[in-house]
Amino acid sequence: MLKYILLLLFVFGCTENELVYIPDDGDGLSDDRIPDISVDPESIDFGALSVLDGGEISQVVTILNEGEGDLKLGELTLSNTATYSVSSPSAVLLPHGANAQVVVTFTPLTMNTYDSVLSIESNDPDESVVEVPINGEGTAPVIDVTPQEYDFGNLYVGCDASHPLTITNVGNEDLIIDDIDVVEDHWAYELREEQNGPLPWTLPMNEELEIGVFFIPLEDMPLQSQAYIDSNDPLNPREGVLHKGTGLYYDETMDVYEQPLQSYSDVLFVVDNSCSMADEQASLASNFSNFMQIFMKNDTDWRIAVITTDSGIFRGDVITKKTPNAADVFAQQVQAGTNGSGIEAGLAMAYRATDPSIGGQAAPGGSFMREDGNFVIIFVSDEPDQSGAQPIDYYNYFSSLKADPDDFIAHAIAGDMPSGCGGATAGRGYYELTGYTGGTFLSICATDWGTHLETLAENSVTVLDQFDLTDYPVEETIEVSIDGVVTSTGWTYNATDNSVVFDEKSIPEGGSTIEIEYVIIGDCEE
Repeated sequence: MLKYILLLLFVFGCTENELVYIPDDGDGLSDDRIPDISVDPESIDFGALSVLDGGEISQVVTILNEGEGDLKLGELTLSNTATYSVSSPSAVLLPHGANAQVVVTFTPLTMNTYDSVLSIESNDPDESVVEVPINGEGTAPVIDVTPQEYDFGNLYVGCDASHPLTITNVGNEDLIIDDIDVVEDHWAYELREEQNGPLPWTLPMNEELEIGVFFIPLEDMPLQSQAYIDSNDPLNPREGVLHKGTGLYYDETMDVYEQPLQSYSDVLFVVDNSCSMADEQASLASNFSNFMQIFMKNDTDWRIAVITTDSGIFRGDVITKKTPNAADVFAQQVQAGTNGSGIEAGLAMAYRATDPSIGGQAAPGGSFMREDGNFVIIFVSDEPDQSGAQPIDYYNYFSSLKADPDDFIAHAIAGDMPSGCGGATAGRGYYELTGYTGGTFLSICATDWGTHLETLAENSVTVLDQFDLTDYPVEETIEVSIDGVVTSTGWTYNATDNSVVFDEKSIPEGGSTIEIEYVIIGDCEE
């Protein structure tokens, strides 16, 4: 309330007195010295601003002193400091007509409507606090992932279960999924995105997509996995999703096998005795010890007989591991001379040697071919076979001689296919027969006949390199032991045949015990 002081002014020379009232606000200022604040603009509307475009916009607010007295500015405050900020005024004491400026900045965090009030304190007696309403809108992509956590429950090891993970853009700008990072515990989870194409993915406003999350337990224990979804959501660029589940072993088993202590191989050599074969016969004779060494190493019970490409009659007695000076006897038999027929009919002569109707010396039931073990024919010729019949017909006949057709195998040392080599013509007929049996076809033009004979011997020995399993295993649980010693190398699991296969250099020795222990894949429908 203003107080007034009545002053009596005496004007000399006048007959009238005049009273003048001067307002006082308590600080001694008269009416014409009062500050008067005004702001421009009186409100701020920033409109819509994309968070992805830098997410910042500013507006200048001018504070003006329209009064006569000095305007003193006090504190400037914002009701919302999360998305708005204000600078300090350019001046805090404003004489009449002077102004100061402050800058209000809008920085939206995500899709939302943001309100605030800028309060300006001063010494204006009528408006000690001026309020400037502020509003603005942020636009942005916003990711929503459901469910945030999922428990698959119990599942047999080796089985799999799945559930959908839904990603939705609840924002008002395109959501871009850049990457999905899965931190897996024991490799138990597999997140597959094939149905949505390669990353990155773009989701317009209010659209969604599904991702299949697969639980594949590999251990009998509680498991969990954290998946992280990276996007352009400015507020939540990495969304985490937790998956849980427990793996259970259905059952464990052990398959036990015995490597045969001794294998059996009945080997029929068919040697070309035409005029061009002297050197090749000599090479066979001088390297036969390499052949025998492989048989001895594998404890093979072997029998060897020799015929020629123009006669199915044995060139001497059957050679065995008990034959004195076996290498010398073999050398004598394979050096069959060079006066044989120029029409080399190796397949036909092998047929005659095994034909029981004509008393073939190598026929089943005789003293040469045994019921157990392999029957092996090795052809050595620098000319193609000229027997007349088709190789497939001979294959069908030879394989019928054994109860198990796989116990018959044919090898050849002959001219290179398809054009021959040196003075040798391509070994047609022999080449096809070896192919039917999975046998070995070697070049007659090679100089290292020792290696040739070692190879042929290794491929003629009956040893087990593949062991079929009785149940289907969880592959990661297979444990192989040989004579009680666990070995993690030298073998692989063949899922097609459901078997453990040893490589050539790791085949268990004769008489050894092979134990294969594994977890059985459970009934995934239970």
